[in-house]
Amino acid sequence: MTRHKVFISYHHANDEAYKREFIRVFQNYFIDKSVHVGEYDEDLSTNYIKRLIREEKITDSSIIVVLIGSETYKRKHVDWEISAGLSCKAGGCSGLIGILFGDKFCYQTLIADMKSVNKKIISYRKILEQIVFGEELQLEEQES
Repeated sequence: MTRHKVFISYHHANDEAYKREFIRVFQNYFIDKSVHVGEYDEDLSTNYIKRLIREEKITDSSIIVVLIGSETYKRKHVDWEISAGLSCKAGGCSGLIGILFGDKFCYQTLIADMKSVNKKIISYRKILEQIVFGEELQLEEQES
């Protein structure tokens, strides 16, 4: 069986336990390429860390798994990781899988902030269209 290299994108502060459990349960089926707590020195610049993540993790992954908790949609780094993973120009072109989880996950959170969610869905759709139609994609450098 072929094991895909998988980059896991998630809200590090809130959802680390879910990520660890996901890896524990499915570790025999994929090679984990996600960022681990303390892996990168926090004293490095955000842009440098993003470059390292893109070059060392995302470009080497065939699938991006996004663990979606109640506040994941607020994380600019998750947005950036998805964009980098889908962008052939940035070395990505990975498949994308989103997994909703959490006993406290509430759909009303999404409904209450639907404008934000819709903007992000539209943004991801534009990224996919740019990849499909070969338009140049400009990745935004976002701080969180």
